[in-house]
Amino acid sequence: MTDYSNILKEISEGIKNKDFAVFCGAGISFNSGLPTVPLLAESILKKLDVKEEYIKEIMPNLKLKLPFEAFMETLAENSNISKILNLFKEGESNANQILIAKLAKVRLIKIIVTTNFDMLIEKALEKEGLVRNKDFKVYYTENQFSEIDFNALNNSNKISVFKVHGSIEDMESIRTTMKAVASEILSEKRQNVLKYIFSDESHKNVLVLGYSCSDFFDINPQIQRIENSENKIFFVDYDETTTYIKDIKDKNLKNGNKNPFNKFNGYIVECNTDNLVKD
Repeated sequence: MTDYSNILKEISEGIKNKDFAVFCGAGISFNSGLPTVPLLAESILKKLDVKEEYIKEIMPNLKLKLPFEAFMETLAENSNISKILNLFKEGESNANQILIAKLAKVRLIKIIVTTNFDMLIEKALEKEGLVRNKDFKVYYTENQFSEIDFNALNNSNKISVFKVHGSIEDMESIRTTMKAVASEILSEKRQNVLKYIFSDESHKNVLVLGYSCSDFFDINPQIQRIENSENKIFFVDYDETTTYIKDIKDKNLKNGNKNPFNKFNGYIVECNTDNLVKD
C-alpha cells in the first residue's frame, strides 16, 4: 500500500495534468460557519420539544437514521422550513472552496459536483474574478440538468458546477430534491451527472472531499450501479488526528456508513481534510 506522501504527489501531478474532477459534500463547508447535519438535526428536534429518548432513537450516536433531505422533507410536510434552509445562505468560503476555485481559475479543474445547498463554491469562484455564465455555469434544476451536453462540456473551457441536491438560491430546487430523496428517487438527468463524473474519459481521477456517504436513498445506489469505470477515486475521509491510507475496496467506512466507491480503483485517505488541502 502506498503512503501519504505518494498519495499527495499523485494527486498533485494529476491536477497539474488536468486529470481530476471534484466531488464534494457538506464536510467542506464545516469551517465556513455552517452547522453540521447532526448538530442541526439535533437542534431542530430539541426546539420541537422531542423527548431525549426519542432523539436518541432518531439519531443513535448523534447520527441520523435517514438522509438529511428526507428528514427535512418530513418537517416540510407539517411546517414552513424556509427559515431553517436560509442558514445555508450564510457562511464564507474556507480553504476547501478557495483551493477548488483557484484550481478552476487556471482550468486545472473544470468539473465540480456537489451535494451541498450552499453557495460557497460560487462565492469562491467569483472572488477569484470568475464571472458566472461566462467563466462558469451552475446547474441545479431539473430543466438545467436536462439541457446538458456532456460532449460539448468536454470541449469547452467553461467550468461546470453541478449541484445534484439543488441550491439555496432556488428553494424549489431543494424541495424537489427533498421529495425525491424521501421517495428514494434520483432523476435520470441527475444520474447522468454522477455517471459523467465517475466514469467519463475526459478525466482519469475524482477527488472526493467532505462526503460522509450518507445519501443512501439516492446518490449512493447510483454510484454503486456504475460498472467498469476506469476512473480512479481518491476518497478523503475526514479524521482529525490520524493519517491512514486504505484501499478503496474496503466496504465500510469508519463512520459506519457503507462505502459506495468499493467497485472502483483508488484509495481511501483518512486524514484531516484541511491539512491535506494545505499540503
